[in-house]
This record gives sequence, structure tokens and C-alpha cells, in this order.
Amino acid sequence: MNNLWYVLIGASLIAITASIVGVWLVLRRESLRSDVISHSVLPGIMIAFIVFQEKNLWLLLLGASVSALVSLLGIDFLQKHTKLKKDTLLALTLSFFFACGIWLLVKIQENKNAAKAGLEQFIFGKMAAMLPQDIFFALTAFLIVVIINFLGKRWLFYTTFDKNFAQSIGCNYQLTSILLTLMSIVSIVVGLQAVGAVMMSALLITPATLALAIEKKNLNKVFAWSIGINLMVVLLGTLLSYFLPKTPTGAWVVMVASVLAFGVFLRK
Repeated sequence: MNNLWYVLIGASLIAITASIVGVWLVLRRESLRSDVISHSVLPGIMIAFIVFQEKNLWLLLLGASVSALVSLLGIDFLQKHTKLKKDTLLALTLSFFFACGIWLLVKIQENKNAAKAGLEQFIFGKMAAMLPQDIFFALTAFLIVVIINFLGKRWLFYTTFDKNFAQSIGCNYQLTSILLTLMSIVSIVVGLQAVGAVMMSALLITPATLALAIEKKNLNKVFAWSIGINLMVVLLGTLLSYFLPKTPTGAWVVMVASVLAFGVFLRK
């Protein structure tokens, strides 16, 4: 039962963090960007393990963050120096980095280092195995995102809805993009062990999309709906996994969110 509380607390923190970031990503039409980040962290994790030869969570998450940042910088570079459309670049980057991560994972599994056990959890996640240190990571990410959102909310709002007005009052669009990228990387990297690289973007995008379908006028209510929906699907998915043993928690969470989304949108 203690482990269940660890899972519920950690999952709730991850859900709230993802909800806040997800609303901005959906409003700015950068949903696919979150998918790129969640898939591009995998090679960074594997390279960090190869370099340090230990499964130190701090080092692995640092590698994941660097890898995600490199993928986004690569997209910006290619966008400036090629004629490819942005969605094409995002899709190509996503598949390339994820394939590199899988290739490196296979190579690591061929080695005899016992510390390699559990690295595959970063692909699909293992929320049911959350420990107190994972809650600490989730709490750290939660505080970073909440503080950045609180301090930069006005800039994010102006640059999202009216770029010309934002420029006229001195809001830096590039800076707000960096802040949002930082929040995205932090929330995704910390949520990896819980939900995994494959499904992390669902925690960001699905609740935010539902929230915007329910509430279109008040941004604070959109955040509240997004957080409420994410907490509900995470808690329900966790409980289903707990009462139905040997079923993956992350997959349950995404399934619950998807069923809820289909139900809402089919009725509209």
C-alpha cells in the first residue's frame, strides 16, 4: 500500500506539471513538438549510460535533457537552411532520434553490465515502480514549471495570442519560446520513468485539448480543467493497474485519457 501512495503522489505531480505545459503547447499549435522531445530523449539516456556505465537517474536525465535540446536545435537549424516544412522536419527528427535510441539500447543489452537492467522502462514507462527519489524528481519538475509559468505567464499569453501587441510592449517571443521549451523538457524528462517516451506526449496534449474543448474563454479555467482531467485519468489509470495486476500503469493512463477524449469529441 505504501508503494501505491508513492505512485499516486508521483503521478499526480507529473500530471499537474504536464497539464500546465500542455495547455501552452496546444494553444501555440506546437503539439507535435512535445512528441519530438519525448522521443528524442531516448538516445541521450543511452549515451549517458554508455559514458558513465551506471544507472544514475541524475546522469540519465541530464543526458535526456541534452538530447532533447539537441533535437530542437537541429530542427531550428534545418528550418533555416532547408525548404522542408516544419511538420516534416518534426516527423523526421522524431523518427531519427527514436531509432538511434532503440539502436543504442539493443547494443547496451548485448553487454554484460548488470546495471543495464531496467533501461527499457524509459520506452514504455513503469509508473508502478516509483520510489521516493522519483517523487523528489517529480516535485522538482513541478516547482520549476509552476514558477516559470507564474513569472512568465503574461509574456506567454501575449506572444501566444497577439505577437504584434507583444512586440509593441517589449515582449521577447524568442525568450518565451525558450521558457516553454525548458518547461516541456523538464516535464517530459521527469515523466519518462512513469509513462515512458512513447506515451508521455499523451499526458501533455490530450487533457489540454479536452480542456480547450470545454472552456474557450477563460485561460485560468482552461488550466484548471486540464489539471483536473489529467489528475482524474492518472489516478484512475493507476488504480486500474493496481487492482488488475501485471498490467502497465502508463498504458492504462493513456487508454483512459484517450477513451475520455473520444467520448467528448464524438458527442460534439
